[in-house]
Amino acid sequence: MDSKDIGNSEDLEFGGYSKEQHISTLENVDTSDGQAVVEKDPDSLNAGLHRGLKDRHMSMIAIGKPVHLLDLLLSAGPGGALVAWSLIGLLVYAVSQAMGEMATAIPVASSWTVFAGRFIDPSIGFAVSWSYWFNIITGLASELIAAANVVAYWNDVKRTNLGYVNRLLGGSTSPEYARFCLIKVITIIVFIIIGICVISGGIGGVVYGVKYFGTDVGGGPFKDGFVGVLNVLINAVFSYGGFQNMTLLAGEAKDPHKTIPKAVNKVWIRILLFYIVSIFCMCCLVSQTDPRLLSPDHSVVESPFTIAFQKTGVSAAASILNAVILTSILSAGNSNMYSGSRILLSLVRSDMGPSFAKKYITLTNRWGVPYVAVFLTSIGSCVCFVTGIVGNGVVLTWLIALSGVTTMIAWASITFGAYRFRRAWSAQGRAQSELLYRAPGYPYMHISSTALNIIMLLIQGWSSFSPFNVSSFFSAYVSVLFFVILFAYHKIANKTKWVKLTEMDLDTDYFHPPPEQDDLDDTEQKNIPKWRAWMTRVSGWIM
Repeated sequence: MDSKDIGNSEDLEFGGYSKEQHISTLENVDTSDGQAVVEKDPDSLNAGLHRGLKDRHMSMIAIGKPVHLLDLLLSAGPGGALVAWSLIGLLVYAVSQAMGEMATAIPVASSWTVFAGRFIDPSIGFAVSWSYWFNIITGLASELIAAANVVAYWNDVKRTNLGYVNRLLGGSTSPEYARFCLIKVITIIVFIIIGICVISGGIGGVVYGVKYFGTDVGGGPFKDGFVGVLNVLINAVFSYGGFQNMTLLAGEAKDPHKTIPKAVNKVWIRILLFYIVSIFCMCCLVSQTDPRLLSPDHSVVESPFTIAFQKTGVSAAASILNAVILTSILSAGNSNMYSGSRILLSLVRSDMGPSFAKKYITLTNRWGVPYVAVFLTSIGSCVCFVTGIVGNGVVLTWLIALSGVTTMIAWASITFGAYRFRRAWSAQGRAQSELLYRAPGYPYMHISSTALNIIMLLIQGWSSFSPFNVSSFFSAYVSVLFFVILFAYHKIANKTKWVKLTEMDLDTDYFHPPPEQDDLDDTEQKNIPKWRAWMTRVSGWIM
């Protein structure tokens, strides 16, 4: 078939299947959260996975690593923290839009890790996928360490045993994970409301205002100036690091042409509400010089959110919030477990993993969970037990740096891959209007966000050079070195080439929504009472 006719053809092919044949490989199954669709084709990247995720499930997974990391941001001062988190927030919006466009058109398991190989270079896809999988297991370890630090709020010991914290994490299904995340979403909203009341003096009787932004507090609002902002950029990247996970589960999305665009279009309000506004409230209530932020051995014990809640005057408020922060940390770890298992599954199905293990890693149970991949991903959390030797605070700092740098590499591959995807779409004679979802700002947003990621990768560890610090240099650049080694190994071993725009595979696993399903959904929407539709719309933007 001529490439120019593919976009308009009624016999559009999906990796060798016609539209009708592609739809016939799908089967409806019942789940605990309603009906889902399971892919029966054993050669598909989505084989065995249940297509039952709704936009609320994907949105909850996108919230990322929330409030527990904010105990590190005060090293830049309140103003510097807001600048850093706002800058990375803009970058996250660009990344989410780029990956949303690709994942809506081709909703496969591990989405953008697959796209890096299909739209840029197979060797880049190999390096991005494996480095991000290792990023996920180190991220899982960091969540366990952070959980131990939070538990230490009630446990007056120098080091917290991570053995029982590890038992709290598991590979639950995404609906269960979404309910888990709902706790932290509600808590952040409550924190903002109560925080505004405390800041204005409505609760506690003390008007705080913005006095902690004054130049006479600690190092001032911009502690260490540009250097301070640069020092917390990697922490900001780490805390936003869960947003790209939502499209990793595109292969399990129900009606991906609807759920994925809804999920990515809610990103901006979550950035504003869950990060920027909550950070502002926290900075108004907690001084950067508060001694409770660090324990004597320089490992974080109390979250600034916990300290802020203590100022309400309610004795149990801080303990309640600390408990919620603990569940928040564990849910972020659960997100890593969920996403990491899907990446590993995609790697072995794409023949980029050990061939002898493919038979076992691809196994799924009757709920569509790749349980062997979940188990192998969870093994990575064993890294956290190194803290018994060097201390929680030191290892947590290393893991945050390693994870943050790998996340920036992933973001760069997403935005550049989306740029080449759109160019290939036009080069093959397809109309832009045929895309199920189009990211705004093309090509400028894609190019600028890719460039920003690369610049940050290069300069984020510059402080380790003056004076030169081996430990800081290692944590800042070892992820980049690991990526380069993986890329070079695959490039030399397989002699791969840059994917040409006219030869790019835009058909395999391309999604075409069944027309009858759209008609059914439209009918259901019309029958919903207006008040309920309005409430659903409002809660949907927040939740």
